[in-house]
Amino acid sequence: MATPYAKLRIGFEEREQGSGGVYEHHNPATGEFQASIPLAGPEEVNLAVAKAKSVQRAWKNTNPSVRRNMLLKFAQLIDENAQELA
Repeated sequence: MATPYAKLRIGFEEREQGSGGVYEHHNPATGEFQASIPLAGPEEVNLAVAKAKSVQRAWKNTNPSVRRNMLLKFAQLIDENAQELA
C-alpha cells in the first residue's frame, strides 16, 4: 500500500510543509508508519484565521438554505470518500 501524502491547506492554498514541523503518524495497532503530516505553526495559524475572517461576512450573508445545501454536500462528499479519508 502506498504511503498517503498529506498537505497543509489554508484556504485554497496547499503547502508541502508548515513551520510547526512534521507529525509522523504510525498505526497504533501495528506501529507501522503511515504518513508524514505537515503541522501548522503560528505563521500558518494566523494566516488561516485571517482567511477565515475575510470570508466570514460573505458566509453570514449567504441564504441559510444555501449554507445548508453546501454543508449537506460537504457531508455527502465525506461519506463518499470515507475510505480515502480514513
